[in-house]
Amino acid sequence: YNTISQSTLTSSGVNYRALHISASSSNTVTGSYMGHSSSGDAVRIENGAHFNAISQSTLAVNYNAGYAYFVKGASGSVLSGSMVSNPAGYAAFLAAFAKYGTIDQSTITTNSGSSALYLDSATYNTLSRSYIGNPAGSALTIGFYSHYNTVDRSTMSSGGSNTKALNLTGGDNNVISRSWMSSPIGYGAWFDYGVNNLLSQSTVTGNSLIGALVIAGASSQTVMNSYIQGGDALYISGSTGTDIRASVLIATKPAGKALYLTGYSVGLSLSSSTLKGGPTGEGLLLDANNMGLLSIASTTVQGAARGLSIDAQASGATLSISSVTFHALASSGTAIHFLGGTFVSTFTGVNFADSSPAINVDATLL
Repeated sequence: YNTISQSTLTSSGVNYRALHISASSSNTVTGSYMGHSSSGDAVRIENGAHFNAISQSTLAVNYNAGYAYFVKGASGSVLSGSMVSNPAGYAAFLAAFAKYGTIDQSTITTNSGSSALYLDSATYNTLSRSYIGNPAGSALTIGFYSHYNTVDRSTMSSGGSNTKALNLTGGDNNVISRSWMSSPIGYGAWFDYGVNNLLSQSTVTGNSLIGALVIAGASSQTVMNSYIQGGDALYISGSTGTDIRASVLIATKPAGKALYLTGYSVGLSLSSSTLKGGPTGEGLLLDANNMGLLSIASTTVQGAARGLSIDAQASGATLSISSVTFHALASSGTAIHFLGGTFVSTFTGVNFADSSPAINVDATLL
């Protein structure tokens, strides 16, 4: 129950810390500066140090092997209203058994190949009303064994080719809500190897080679009530049980795809959404050899040269299309284009809402 207020804590010793809280709980730091000028940490909380709080403070280092804020083996840590910076490396790092912590109304930045904020085997943490930025790399990484974390009302911004504003890799049951992810020449968000993650009421923009949002090798990922925009909008590969609902997917490059399903994916549910492809691209492209039930319902497709392109699916795959509207497609385009194969499929309530496509259904390759 110690309190540090309106103070300056600095260190320059190799592998030392400006503030080190170890096996000590319920301490408070407010309105203070903690900085390290060499290869150490500004703040390190570990070894069963629970329920410690830092507020209205500045945490700063500038070294690739140091951390401005590091938590390991501690529960209930709170960082609020603070500035956290490490231009040369990780600014904030939640390591193994960092759990039930909160980062709120804070700014976390780096300008390096490391993520500004990294969660590694960290669980049940909440990031809210914060800005995570990295003009040279990825902003927020939620890594392997990082489960049940929540990101809410936060902004993640990355720069550099192939960087990720949000990199959710190997974590399960995480929720991203009411947030904004942007990477002008990279990925707005990348989900891989995880199970049962949710992206809700959020905006994702990016201009990578394959998609603003990528879901790869993941299971039971849900995107709902969200806006996804990029050269290609959403890319799904090798994934199982992806659910897209009540969302808007916009492809901005001429040959862009609003949604591309590939890589032997198993199952897709797309409902109550709007897809806009590029004027020489596709609204939805179902690549060859996907499996399971592929369901498209209550969806509007517009802008593309081919509204829905369907290649030959794997044996046993089932295609269900209901209440799909094709509207304002590119002139001389095709609403539904079969690229080959034999299908078990059901089409009901398909609406060719205007005369924009030259061809409603092209099945010449079947």
